[in-house]
Order: sequence, then structure tokens, then C-alpha cells
Amino acid sequence: MLILSFPILLSAQSFDVGIGVGGALYNGDLSVASAQYVQQNTHPAIYLNAAYHLNDFLSFRTGFLASSLSADDALSSEQWQLNRNLNFTTSIYELSAQLEVNLWTFFDNRPMRGMPYAYMGGSVFSFNPKANYNGQLVPLQPLGTEGQGMPGYDDKYDLRAFTVLFGFGYKYDLGNGFVISTSFGWRRASTDYLDDVSKNYVSNDELYNASGLMASNLGNKIGAETGSQRGGSFSNDWYNVGIVSVNYVIGNKRRGLSRAKQVGCPTKF
Repeated sequence: MLILSFPILLSAQSFDVGIGVGGALYNGDLSVASAQYVQQNTHPAIYLNAAYHLNDFLSFRTGFLASSLSADDALSSEQWQLNRNLNFTTSIYELSAQLEVNLWTFFDNRPMRGMPYAYMGGSVFSFNPKANYNGQLVPLQPLGTEGQGMPGYDDKYDLRAFTVLFGFGYKYDLGNGFVISTSFGWRRASTDYLDDVSKNYVSNDELYNASGLMASNLGNKIGAETGSQRGGSFSNDWYNVGIVSVNYVIGNKRRGLSRAKQVGCPTKF
């Protein structure tokens, strides 16, 4: 009986695979509320993904995202931020898993080619913040710019972290098994060091004696005393991701989009 039912089970399964492109934008201690900041610090992203459609309502999606994040105090109109004069850039490589919910199926069972959806999940990612120093990009974590690794201070932060991710999107059936989707979401990181900035200044003398001239110059550009505020440790860093993806559905194609059935409607779903 199990052997006879196996082809039926396979025929009921539905998967999709796809590739997407878009952009990523950092939000943290160095971000600035301006259109210029968004324009200069939104970086290209590529997103490889695959999903298993559990039913007509729910899908389980995994993905790999590659992008970069950056910010610069020089773009701010606030004098304190201009004085602080910090900057960073980092590549990010993310593996994610999320549940997607086709929203309109809860209200309307009629056939449809388009479908809004929401998603929520988590990811693990790697990062490595760097700053411009005499025309070169220098990794910041090894320098311990807030005293990390020095006696009496925190250990150096990990260059791997987790996120809680969530967002919304819209998918549309192009026909012949192809679906195009747009999505926008938020990632809340488990670290406040995407930008190498979180807590307080360490004096130039302390940094110089423990880690050298480069750490002193990059960690404390204003000659602040130890304990003066450098960042805001009350909130971890975030980044936003927007993606346009084209996917191909394998198997029960209607599950790739909605509960729509082929009853007088020109759709494959």
C-alpha cells in the first residue's frame, strides 16, 4: 500500500528554486536619517533561494544572501556625529530559513495570479567591519577600538551573528511555472557591532599602549576620556533587505502561489 501511494505523494509535493537581486541597507549607531544616506549606503544584494510548499497557505524557504553594509558620520547634519567622524563597511554572507504565509487565501479562495504574503524566520551571517585609514580599508575587530581584549574590558566580538527576520512581499504568476516576487524585510542582529560601535570611548593613551597607533587613531578621533559615550548599546544593529526574485515551481504549481485552481482562470496555479 505504501509503495502504491508513493507516486501520489510525490505528485502532491511542490518546490520552487530561484534567484533574486536587490539591495541591503544598514541601520545602527552610524546611520543617518537622510535621502543621501539611503542613496549612498544601499548596496547590491544577490539572493539564492529554494522553498518547499507545505500546503496552499504555508511555505518553508531557505536562502543565501550576499551583500554589504556601510555608513559614515560625515553624511550627518549633527555636529556631534561629524565630530565623532567614524565610518565602516562590511560584506555580509547570510544563510536564512523562514516561513511564508500566503495572506489573501484566508479571505478569498477565488483563482488569482497575484498574492501578498508575509514571512518570518531567522538567519546566521558573517561580517567583518572595516574602516578607511590613510586610504586603505583596515579590519576593526582585531584592533579592539572600544578596549575589547584589554584587561577589564569585554572580549573581542564574534564575527558571526544571528538575526530575527520578518517582512512582506507580493508574488505574481508569470505562467509556465515561473513566479516573480518582490519583498522587503527587516533583520534584527544579535550583535551591536556590525559597525564596530556600541559602548564607550577608551582614551587614546590606553588604546595606544595596548594596541598601537592605528587602534588609537581609529577608536578615538576626538581625544575623549575613557567612559565617554561613543555608541548606543541599548539597541542592537539592524539591516533591511529588498529583493526581486524569479522562481520556478516544480510539482504542484498552484501551491507556489495560492489556492487558485484552474477553473475558468488563465493561471497555472
